[in-house]
Amino acid sequence: MKLQPARLLAGSLLTLAFAAPAADAAPVTVNLRVEGATRTLYQGPVTFDAMSAVSLPPNGGPHPCNVRDNTGNASDPVAPAPFGAIVTAAQSTGQSLTAPWSTFGSIGDFYVSEFGGDAENGGAGQYWGFAVNYAEAQVGPCQIPLSGGETVLFAYDYFNQNELLTLSGPTVMNVGEYAQFAVRNGRSNVGVTGATVAGSTTQDGLASVSFSGVGIYDLQATKPGALRSNVVRVCVHNGNDGNCGFPNDGGATTEPATPPAPPADTPVAPIAPVPSVTPASDTTPPTSEIEGIKPGKVYPRKRAPRELSGSVSDAGGVRRVELRLKRRHERACWSYDGRRERFEQLRCRRDAEWFAIDAGAAWSYLLPERLPAGRYVLDVRAVDTAGNAGQADRVRFRVA
Repeated sequence: MKLQPARLLAGSLLTLAFAAPAADAAPVTVNLRVEGATRTLYQGPVTFDAMSAVSLPPNGGPHPCNVRDNTGNASDPVAPAPFGAIVTAAQSTGQSLTAPWSTFGSIGDFYVSEFGGDAENGGAGQYWGFAVNYAEAQVGPCQIPLSGGETVLFAYDYFNQNELLTLSGPTVMNVGEYAQFAVRNGRSNVGVTGATVAGSTTQDGLASVSFSGVGIYDLQATKPGALRSNVVRVCVHNGNDGNCGFPNDGGATTEPATPPAPPADTPVAPIAPVPSVTPASDTTPPTSEIEGIKPGKVYPRKRAPRELSGSVSDAGGVRRVELRLKRRHERACWSYDGRRERFEQLRCRRDAEWFAIDAGAAWSYLLPERLPAGRYVLDVRAVDTAGNAGQADRVRFRVA
């Protein structure tokens, strides 16, 4: 059964959260993240057990949260469930938690309607939801057994989020140096374009970031219509200055004074405000050029282009070069597929599909054979290491 957003009246804030462990179950540790309306309310590991008795507003209790008692199926295990993670987080941090209890036949479960002061807004369709390993749950949060190591996400306005962002990248950096941070959609594990990390916008899931000063920085990826990412905490040093494990001239090491980073196994709850970060200063897009093919030239079939080549100019370095090649012959059109290395038919009103090639400042691509008769449009564009995308260069030619 998939639990729909609750229509029960939300109760008062957390006054008591009594969780008695259930018999025949072992504690598990999962990575919990709780995303509120405007900020991350909890991020870190939590350890908890299956619960036989949980008392929460507005329905009092106690009620179970141990899978078997919640599904009413004797063949299901007695095991910790996702709801136990958010109960444990509320207990350990003192944040409020409101969770109505709902029953349907033999099934009983909790539904989070408020955490940390962020209450659902039914009039605007903003409800709390949850996912395990970024997969949307099809049952309630006490009906999914956990074995340990899972990522559990509870989020406000969950059902209106187009993407669940995740962020990864280095945790130690040097002042003035660039590093790439990867932003992916947790639901599909595909790189996200158009997300922002410390002022840098992602292209194909990558953002290039630099820091202008020593310190500890909490970074998150954001994008309109998507759920903000997890926090990546970065320690920034300036060479051998004694920070981030790099010794100073006297051999001593310290951490930047403001703010100190917690031990790796200590949950961050709530996440501190993100300090100001200087994004990559390179804002100049690369310029691309196609070489060896003259615009408007008509090539005989035996001398038709086979090696496509050109150059890219960018002071900061080239991350990626992309090509697209469209063929039109009589009333039909094709787009060259770089993965299959062949032309695929498409509607003539559409542009050809881009494909990436391994290349740097000088690029080339060898077609599997010479081009057949037709009219061709070849485009090339590049993205530099700072994430700037350049304008495409285009050439039109014909093979007779």
